[in-house]
Amino acid sequence: VLHDLFQGIIAAGNFPQICEWVILVLRNFVQLKPLDFSLWCTSILLLCSTKNRELSRLLPIVLSTPNKINPDWFLLLCQDFASNLLSDDKNTFVGMLKLGAVSHEAESSDNEYSAVSILLQGDNVEE
Repeated sequence: VLHDLFQGIIAAGNFPQICEWVILVLRNFVQLKPLDFSLWCTSILLLCSTKNRELSRLLPIVLSTPNKINPDWFLLLCQDFASNLLSDDKNTFVGMLKLGAVSHEAESSDNEYSAVSILLQGDNVEE
């Protein structure tokens, strides 16, 4: 349902509003426990909001494997979302991923949120 809603909003030319909403609610997703559940839920959120049809095709696969996400897919989803953001929004997005990393340090100090936030922060040089 969320995917169809987002895709309708995107088709109407309102993708920036989707990005704003995702960034607004992302804090709740990255802090879910345990880490695997959090990554899975965050991935679904990003899959629903993507304009990339190839990535969108992963949604049924991800939905069919609860609490499991391929780390490479998670990275792709985060990179895809970040590539559609302006610099300030990208900084906020990276900040939310860092919050996820800190929230899950007890489970894994080197978790996917940490790795992706470091990669994206490196990509986010001043323009």
